[in-house]
Amino acid sequence: MKKALIAVAAAFLARDVAGTTSANTSGYRCGEKIAAVCEATAIKDPGERQRELYRRLELALFSDDAGTRYDALVFVRSYSHELDPRPLERALRHLDELDGDTIGQATLDQAAFARTAREEHRSVYAAAIENGKAPIGKVANIERVWAIEAASREGFAELRPLIEKYYSLVPENDLVAHNLPLDRIRASLELREGAQSEVDGNERAAIRLESMGPEELALKLEKSKGWRLAVSDVREATCRERDSQGCRAMTRVIQKQDDLLRAATAERAQRLAKTGQRGTNPELTEGEKIRQEWLAGRLR
Repeated sequence: MKKALIAVAAAFLARDVAGTTSANTSGYRCGEKIAAVCEATAIKDPGERQRELYRRLELALFSDDAGTRYDALVFVRSYSHELDPRPLERALRHLDELDGDTIGQATLDQAAFARTAREEHRSVYAAAIENGKAPIGKVANIERVWAIEAASREGFAELRPLIEKYYSLVPENDLVAHNLPLDRIRASLELREGAQSEVDGNERAAIRLESMGPEELALKLEKSKGWRLAVSDVREATCRERDSQGCRAMTRVIQKQDDLLRAATAERAQRLAKTGQRGTNPELTEGEKIRQEWLAGRLR
């Protein structure tokens, strides 16, 4: 159990946080032991939903059953983007006392850091990138790979020289685990430059992508896996709220790329027809195949 809890702690990624959960945006799958907690996420009234989530989570964290406590902790950390864990401080400290660990305190440290000013994020990320890790509370640290990923997602373009300098020091297995090629970081920083928050960075990125010519974006998508990953990141982040300006912009971006592929295929079919090869399916170029797979949600 202790090793499992440590694994949960290792999955931390600092994020700006706003609002209370009303939908699962973390990829979390609810365990049977805390079904009552997960059911509370469906409560429509925001105030009642928040109250019930905290109440049911506290009960689960104080449970005599270790599996229930573990599932509750995973829930808290999975939803930390939407739900501030700090009101659960008493229960999280109780968890540490039971298990002789510090994951409860680490959760509180991370929650506090996620809600600090942007300037604090910049300072901590810079220190972690340069030194390999940096403290963010009483027991928690953020390591270089997490700092690089967070800095790129939050649009700290001014940290790009530091990232470029120390990127090679990140262990290869960490880069693979995070799917973090350097061109993904560069693309993310370029798209989010000037952001005032993570949410603002996502909106800026979507608007920049829409203002980019479809042909220019198509070329970037064909040539760079990092760009394909970065654009997919923007789409996923903005479309958590489907009526947001960013999501609407990204829907148009995707539609233009689809239209571009269809137009190229239709034009090629017309040329084949003129040479007497009517009915022959036109071959896609390798770049077009890559974009087609990307549009279908298959990255390569």
